[in-house]
Amino acid sequence: MSAATQLAPRIQVHRFWTKITVDPKDPNVVKEDDWVEYGQVGMGDRSKTVDKVARIFNVIPSNDMQNPAILLAHMRKAAIEPAYTAWKAGRETPVNGTTLAVLNSLPQEEADYLRQHGVKVIEELAQLTDTHIERLKLRNLRVYIAEARRYLDASDTRKFSATLAEKDREIANLELAKNDQQEQIRSLMQKMDELAGMVAAQNVAKEGEAKRGPGRPRKDEAKAEQTEAA
Repeated sequence: MSAATQLAPRIQVHRFWTKITVDPKDPNVVKEDDWVEYGQVGMGDRSKTVDKVARIFNVIPSNDMQNPAILLAHMRKAAIEPAYTAWKAGRETPVNGTTLAVLNSLPQEEADYLRQHGVKVIEELAQLTDTHIERLKLRNLRVYIAEARRYLDASDTRKFSATLAEKDREIANLELAKNDQQEQIRSLMQKMDELAGMVAAQNVAKEGEAKRGPGRPRKDEAKAEQTEAA
C-alpha cells in the first residue's frame, strides 16, 4: 500500500457538484466542470476546501514521496477518487471505513454529534488529536478515541492472523502435493525397474539362443543319436 493511500482517510469528502459555464463569446458552447468540497477529518465545520476535481486528479506520477507537495497531491487524489467514482455512478458518496455503531460504548446522540462534525467512521475517530478533543467538547471523547484505536489494532491483528492461517493452509497443501508427487515418482521408478528386469531377462534368453546357433542340435540330442548308431 502506498503512503498516499495509507494517509487518504485524513481527508474527508463533503460533497460534489457540477458547475456549468457558458462561453461569453458563444452562448451555444457550454462547459461542465465537476467540483468537490473536502476538508480534514474532524474539522467538517471549520476546514472546507473547494476545488475542481480535474485539477485534483491532475497529479504527476512520482516515486518521490518524501516531497511534501507531491505526497499531499497524491493523498488528496487517493482520498477523493473513490467517492467521486461513486458519485458519478449515481450512488451516494460512500463512507470510507467502519461505522461508529461498532463501538457499543458510544451513545447514539454522541455518535450523531461526531457525524455532524465530520467524524463518520472508526478510522476517522481514531485519528483525532488533543486539538479535536478540546474543540469538540465531548466528555468521554478521549475514551472513544482509545477504543477506536484498540478496535483497529484488533482488526489488524485478526487480518494478520487470517493471513497467516491462509499461508499455513497453502504450505500444507503444497506439502501434500509434494508427497503425492514423490509417491508417484517412487511408483514410476519401481515400474521402470520391473520393466528393466524383464528386458534384461529377455536379452539373456536371446543371447543363449544365439550361442547355440541356428539348427545346432542340443548336446543331449547329439548323444542320443550316437548311442542309436552304435
